[in-house]
Amino acid sequence: MYRIRLALALVSLLLPSVGHAVTVIEGGRITITFTTPGVSAETALDTDADDLVIGLVDGATATLDACLYDFNHPGIVAAITAAADRGVDVRFVGDADEADQDGYAAMNAAGIATSLRFGGAIMHNKFLVVDGRFVATGSMNHSEAGVFRNNNNLVIIDDAELAADYTEEFDQMFTGGAFGRAKVSFAHPPVTVGQTQVQVAFSPADDPEIVLRDALATADHSVYFMIFSFTRADVAADLVAAKQAGIEVVGVYDEFGANGSYSTDEALAEAGVPVLLDGNENQIGSSGGKLHHKVMIIDAGTGSDPMVITGSFNWSGNASTDNDENLVILRGADAVAPFMAEFCEVFDAALPHPSNTVAIPDPCDGVVAVAPDTPALVINELLPNPGAAGDGEEYVELVNASDDVIDLAGWSLADGAGVRHAFAGGALEPGDAVVVYGGPSASELERLVASSGALGLDDGADTVTLYDPAGGAIDSVTYTSASAGQAKNRVKDGVGGILADHAAVAPLGAAGSPGTRADGTPWLVIGQPLVIINEVLPNPSGTDLGQEYVEIVNMGLAPANLSGWRLGDAVSDSRHVFAPGTILWPGHALVVFDRGDHSGVTGSVNASTETLSLNNTAETVTLYDADGVVVDAVSWTSAADGVAKNREVDGDPEAAFVEHDLAAGATGVASPGTRANGGPWVAVAPEPEPEVEPEPEVEPEPEVAPEPIRLRARQCLMPPKMAQSPTKPLLGKFLQ
Repeated sequence: MYRIRLALALVSLLLPSVGHAVTVIEGGRITITFTTPGVSAETALDTDADDLVIGLVDGATATLDACLYDFNHPGIVAAITAAADRGVDVRFVGDADEADQDGYAAMNAAGIATSLRFGGAIMHNKFLVVDGRFVATGSMNHSEAGVFRNNNNLVIIDDAELAADYTEEFDQMFTGGAFGRAKVSFAHPPVTVGQTQVQVAFSPADDPEIVLRDALATADHSVYFMIFSFTRADVAADLVAAKQAGIEVVGVYDEFGANGSYSTDEALAEAGVPVLLDGNENQIGSSGGKLHHKVMIIDAGTGSDPMVITGSFNWSGNASTDNDENLVILRGADAVAPFMAEFCEVFDAALPHPSNTVAIPDPCDGVVAVAPDTPALVINELLPNPGAAGDGEEYVELVNASDDVIDLAGWSLADGAGVRHAFAGGALEPGDAVVVYGGPSASELERLVASSGALGLDDGADTVTLYDPAGGAIDSVTYTSASAGQAKNRVKDGVGGILADHAAVAPLGAAGSPGTRADGTPWLVIGQPLVIINEVLPNPSGTDLGQEYVEIVNMGLAPANLSGWRLGDAVSDSRHVFAPGTILWPGHALVVFDRGDHSGVTGSVNASTETLSLNNTAETVTLYDADGVVVDAVSWTSAADGVAKNREVDGDPEAAFVEHDLAAGATGVASPGTRANGGPWVAVAPEPEPEVEPEPEVEPEPEVAPEPIRLRARQCLMPPKMAQSPTKPLLGKFLQ
């Protein structure tokens, strides 16, 4: 009965929601998810993490051991006390320094047996053991900040042997009252859950720092990390050595943790290891806004023993020798993929460290093998296991990630069994996609079916390769297992990178999206508009009235009907509503001022509310279409007096926002209605043709379409720069 109840709970959580999806692997025995704090309260999404914990606790029938540090999430607190009320044997282990929190008080009020650690070091675990078979662990404190405002991970594993190991560790603290160095080591070899090996090390008895370093020593290709507190010089030295040996190493530090006296961030950056500082500013006072992961990803996307390390264990001296911690290693591509997707989210919002001495590679772009002068055609998505739908619903989606039209004649798709599809012809426009299916469908008569009659993708493990007409391997993807109905998608949708479960990439957790982006929006093809926010002036010199403005540009190849579209900020989503009939032509700009006479600015209008009220600090401007869908959004944390914010490359939807005078080719501090260099966007919108016959001897001038720019659905966010001081403050046990 319990398995049925939990399975139903997990299925419901996998349905579309407003948060990141849950990744379920190994036949439902391993569940992985992440918190979604965004970079501010406005960009945060609802997370599935707390719902998963509550569902797990609600399903408990016999025993529940809770070993938690921060503990004040109302829903989780209520679920645990409710479990005790219905007769579940609930035991609680915590840290005395946190005993003033609501969760601790509720345990006491409910009469739940409790054991607390007293003294200088801390009981820092965040794990649950349910009914002797389920273990929930990771970096996530079961607190409001841990769930809603910090970047965290949660892993739930269904394995009785692993649960027994965690129970033995729990018993030492609960029954024996032994914490820290008073605990003893015990045998707990790695367990295998499906195809994923799970290894755990408890601190301090198991020397988790040695386990971490041993795992790091196996790296052959890449090491990516996200870390809250990192003070161990030996681990830092290992990372430097790995970088010097040719392994790609990139890390993101929590900005607060990096300010600690003994943090290794500066030493790594100065030694040539590229590091970044996180962009999470979603905090209330000192609560939240933390990159709280303790994650290292080794050899992602390769066949060289890919693994991910997580748990409560910060890479610090206290965590190694005094605290109560757990470190978990998951070995296997399926377990690594969702963590790599999370790394890419964190990486995209992070800020380069000011002490870096080398360029920062983008691990999330992946490496797509493209021969010189060959267009970049990418295997973007595939469905190897359609389940009950049948093998005819297998598909492979290809995306033209180049700026050139690709003639598909002679291209082919193959797997280990040979060529599955050979293209007879067809032109694929820049940014467009084509989907090859395993069989026909009565409801999709124009479906492109594999020329061999089937794709034959293996449900277990397979490699799919794309060949150009000359027989050169252009792209290749490998997977080791495939859940029924769950597509595989590149982490960088339409660009490349490792494969992940589609639900881990799609913002709403969709299982697949053949022919569209992972978020369900159309690929950018010829004939679509592409409207972006290109320039803003939040802080005019002198008075703001009549001077603030927002410039939007249509970088697509079709007119955009802006009727009913809106510009808003953090206070109001309707600072300006575009009038009916407002058309923004391709390559043209439109500038929204708050008020005043701006007839000298091409394409200028005044805000319908006669106010923009842009903040000089901590502001987000959002462009909505007539249905309320976000088209583009930009944020900033400071604005220089009289200096506009502009895309670093004019009109590029992927370019960061910078001070206007730092934009490519800029000749001043602002350029409303023109390019940053002062030149015009294009000619004004065409006037209607008069109803007369054209002069027969005059040939009309051909229209020159602007170069297409590929859309990437993301916000342009500018995290605040870390204030550097000659001496970092000592942050004590909070980083240990």
